[in-house]
Amino acid sequence: MTVYSDLAKLADMQHELGRLARAVRLSNRRSLADVARLVGTDPATLSRWERGKTAPGLDDALKWLGAIVDMLAEGKEVATADRR
Repeated sequence: MTVYSDLAKLADMQHELGRLARAVRLSNRRSLADVARLVGTDPATLSRWERGKTAPGLDDALKWLGAIVDMLAEGKEVATADRR
């Protein structure tokens, strides 16, 4: 494996995580502002994470994942029909 292929895989994983996080957020009828407030960031930044345009730092990533897990624990079904 080359560094380039490793980076490409990482970018794919980042994009997929963002897509799934968005699906969870929408399934729980949460706005970007709601989740951004939980994570401690602004809605524009959260939107970039969901679209895979940028990646959060480790602390923010853990907060974001914590918010996703909390929403999943609420028991809402996640719509993933647009899955590749």
